[in-house]
Amino acid sequence: MFKNVASQKIQLFAFDTATGAAKTGDAANITAYLSKDYGTVTVLGDTSATEMDATNAPGWYMFDLTQSETNFDDGLFTAKSSTSGVSIVGRPVATVPNRFTTMVIDAAGLVDATAVKVGPTGAATAQTAGDIPARLPAALVSGRIDASVGAMAANVLTATAIASDAITDAKVASDVTIASVTGAVGSVTGNVGGNVVGSVGSVTGLTAANLDATVSSRASAADLATVAGYLDTEIAAIKAKTDNLPASPAATGDIPSAATIATEVRTGTLAEGYAAVGTEFSMEQALYMIWALLANRNIQGTELAAGALDESPAMTFTLDDATNPTAQIRAT
Repeated sequence: MFKNVASQKIQLFAFDTATGAAKTGDAANITAYLSKDYGTVTVLGDTSATEMDATNAPGWYMFDLTQSETNFDDGLFTAKSSTSGVSIVGRPVATVPNRFTTMVIDAAGLVDATAVKVGPTGAATAQTAGDIPARLPAALVSGRIDASVGAMAANVLTATAIASDAITDAKVASDVTIASVTGAVGSVTGNVGGNVVGSVGSVTGLTAANLDATVSSRASAADLATVAGYLDTEIAAIKAKTDNLPASPAATGDIPSAATIATEVRTGTLAEGYAAVGTEFSMEQALYMIWALLANRNIQGTELAAGALDESPAMTFTLDDATNPTAQIRAT
């Protein structure tokens, strides 16, 4: 049986257990099963057995197999009959690769090389081992393969391909990305057209004394004008941020006097606020929380409520006893 190939069949034999004679006319009562590669036993898709020949092949029944039912290496086909006293002989099957029988095997058990065909569809001219030494010398010229013998596949190295894709300045500019340069660079001729991204750790051979002369001699007038434009923009931005700073804060009244500060502390009002449970509080919140606990208290059972200015509960506390409390813990 070919492995994983559809439209194949399996035959099983049925016999009468009392007489040992082949059982005929029992097709409608037989159900077949399959275990693939020692796995679970499952019923076959073909549930209608075909009796092959009650006269010339009595007791033999045939089942059609799906492709999936042939996809195994070692299989076991079994069956049973609903007819009392009828047994079915099981059949183990080992599959072979598809088209295995089309190979030519010699007496030593080897595949005959004359049957091997070269080509993606198997339709090319058959080649033998003797064809190689017969053809190879003609393809060699001074130890090299003669290009005239046959064309190479696409995208291989040829003189034409090398010439058309040669390394040129344009090719390097468009296709080559240099991740890093290790070692000394002898010289760079020409201008750097793009940007230099990243920081420069150090520059050897350039001093403050010759910086101006070096920049002037290396940079063009347009480059220097661009740098100057950048500097003008940055200076203008800094100036815009500092123009509104007062020359003398005391003269503009920005800093109040000590007397004014003291008056504000004594007579100024504080914004009402209460810190949440377990959070840090401001000075304003602390004063209001103390005032609420001292001035607006309402005790009901084991709950103590401290009221806000409008007497609504600002904080609540839980007392340890409704009659004689000795401790209180803030709840809200």
